[in-house]
Amino acid sequence: MALRSPILHERHRHLFAGCGIVENSGPENGDEESEAKRRSIFHALEIES
Repeated sequence: MALRSPILHERHRHLFAGCGIVENSGPENGDEESEAKRRSIFHALEIES
């Protein structure tokens, strides 16, 4: 489940990323998965993390 939401408003950037438990996944990888999604948004928007 892909949960990514960048909100851009004037000079402000709000980035949300998360994950859901689906078949063949578990909560133990949730933090790593969310961080990878957040980094992909940063990369797409060319924002330094």
